Amino acid sequence: FNGEIYNARELKKLISGVNLKGSSDTELLINLYAKYKNKILDLIEGMFSFVIYDKQNKKCFIARDRFGIKPLYYFADKNSLIFSSEIKPILDYKRVNEFNNKTFSDFFLRGLLDHNKLTFFKNVMSLEPSHYLLVTRDKMIKKNYWDITEPLFENKKDDLEYLQELLNHSINQHLISDRKIGFSLS
Repeated sequence: FNGEIYNARELKKLISGVNLKGSSDTELLINLYAKYKNKILDLIEGMFSFVIYDKQNKKCFIARDRFGIKPLYYFADKNSLIFSSEIKPILDYKRVNEFNNKTFSDFFLRGLLDHNKLTFFKNVMSLEPSHYLLVTRDKMIKKNYWDITEPLFENKKDDLEYLQELLNHSINQHLISDRKIGFSLS
C-alpha cells in the first residue's frame, strides 16, 4: 500500500465488528477488501496504489487511485507478475532493458511523462489512473472503475451550493492527519 485514505474514519464504521490492531490505512484497507472485494474502490477516497493477495481465492487485486497520484508499475508474462511503485526494482529483477521508442519520443519531443500505460521500457506497464487489475493463475483482467466524465450534478440541489459542499468536504478530509500540518500558499 502506498498512499492515504482520506475517509478512513468513516470507513471504519463499515467494519465496526472487526478488532483492528492499530489505526493504519493499510489494516483498514485489508479488512475492507475482505468484506467488499473490488467494491472498496467505490468507497475509498484518497491517493493510493495497492496490491492485495487473496490467498484463499489465489488471486491478486491491484488498484490505483482515481487521478493516478500514486504510481504503480508492473511486468507480466506467462510465468510471473512483478509490481512496484518504481520501475527500477522491476528492471533489476527481470533485466528488462529494451527502450520503448514511442514513449521516449513523447517525453523528449512533447514533454509527456506517465500520460498513459506505456513506460520507457517495453513490457513494463503503468497501471492507469482509476483502474484495477484482477490477476489469477490463468488470466489478468483490467477494469476502469471510475470515469471523470460522469455527470456531477444529476438531480442535485442548486449546483453552486452542491459544489461548495463538495469542496468543503474534500478540504476537511485532506486536513485529517496523525501529524501536525503545515502548508504554504503562493
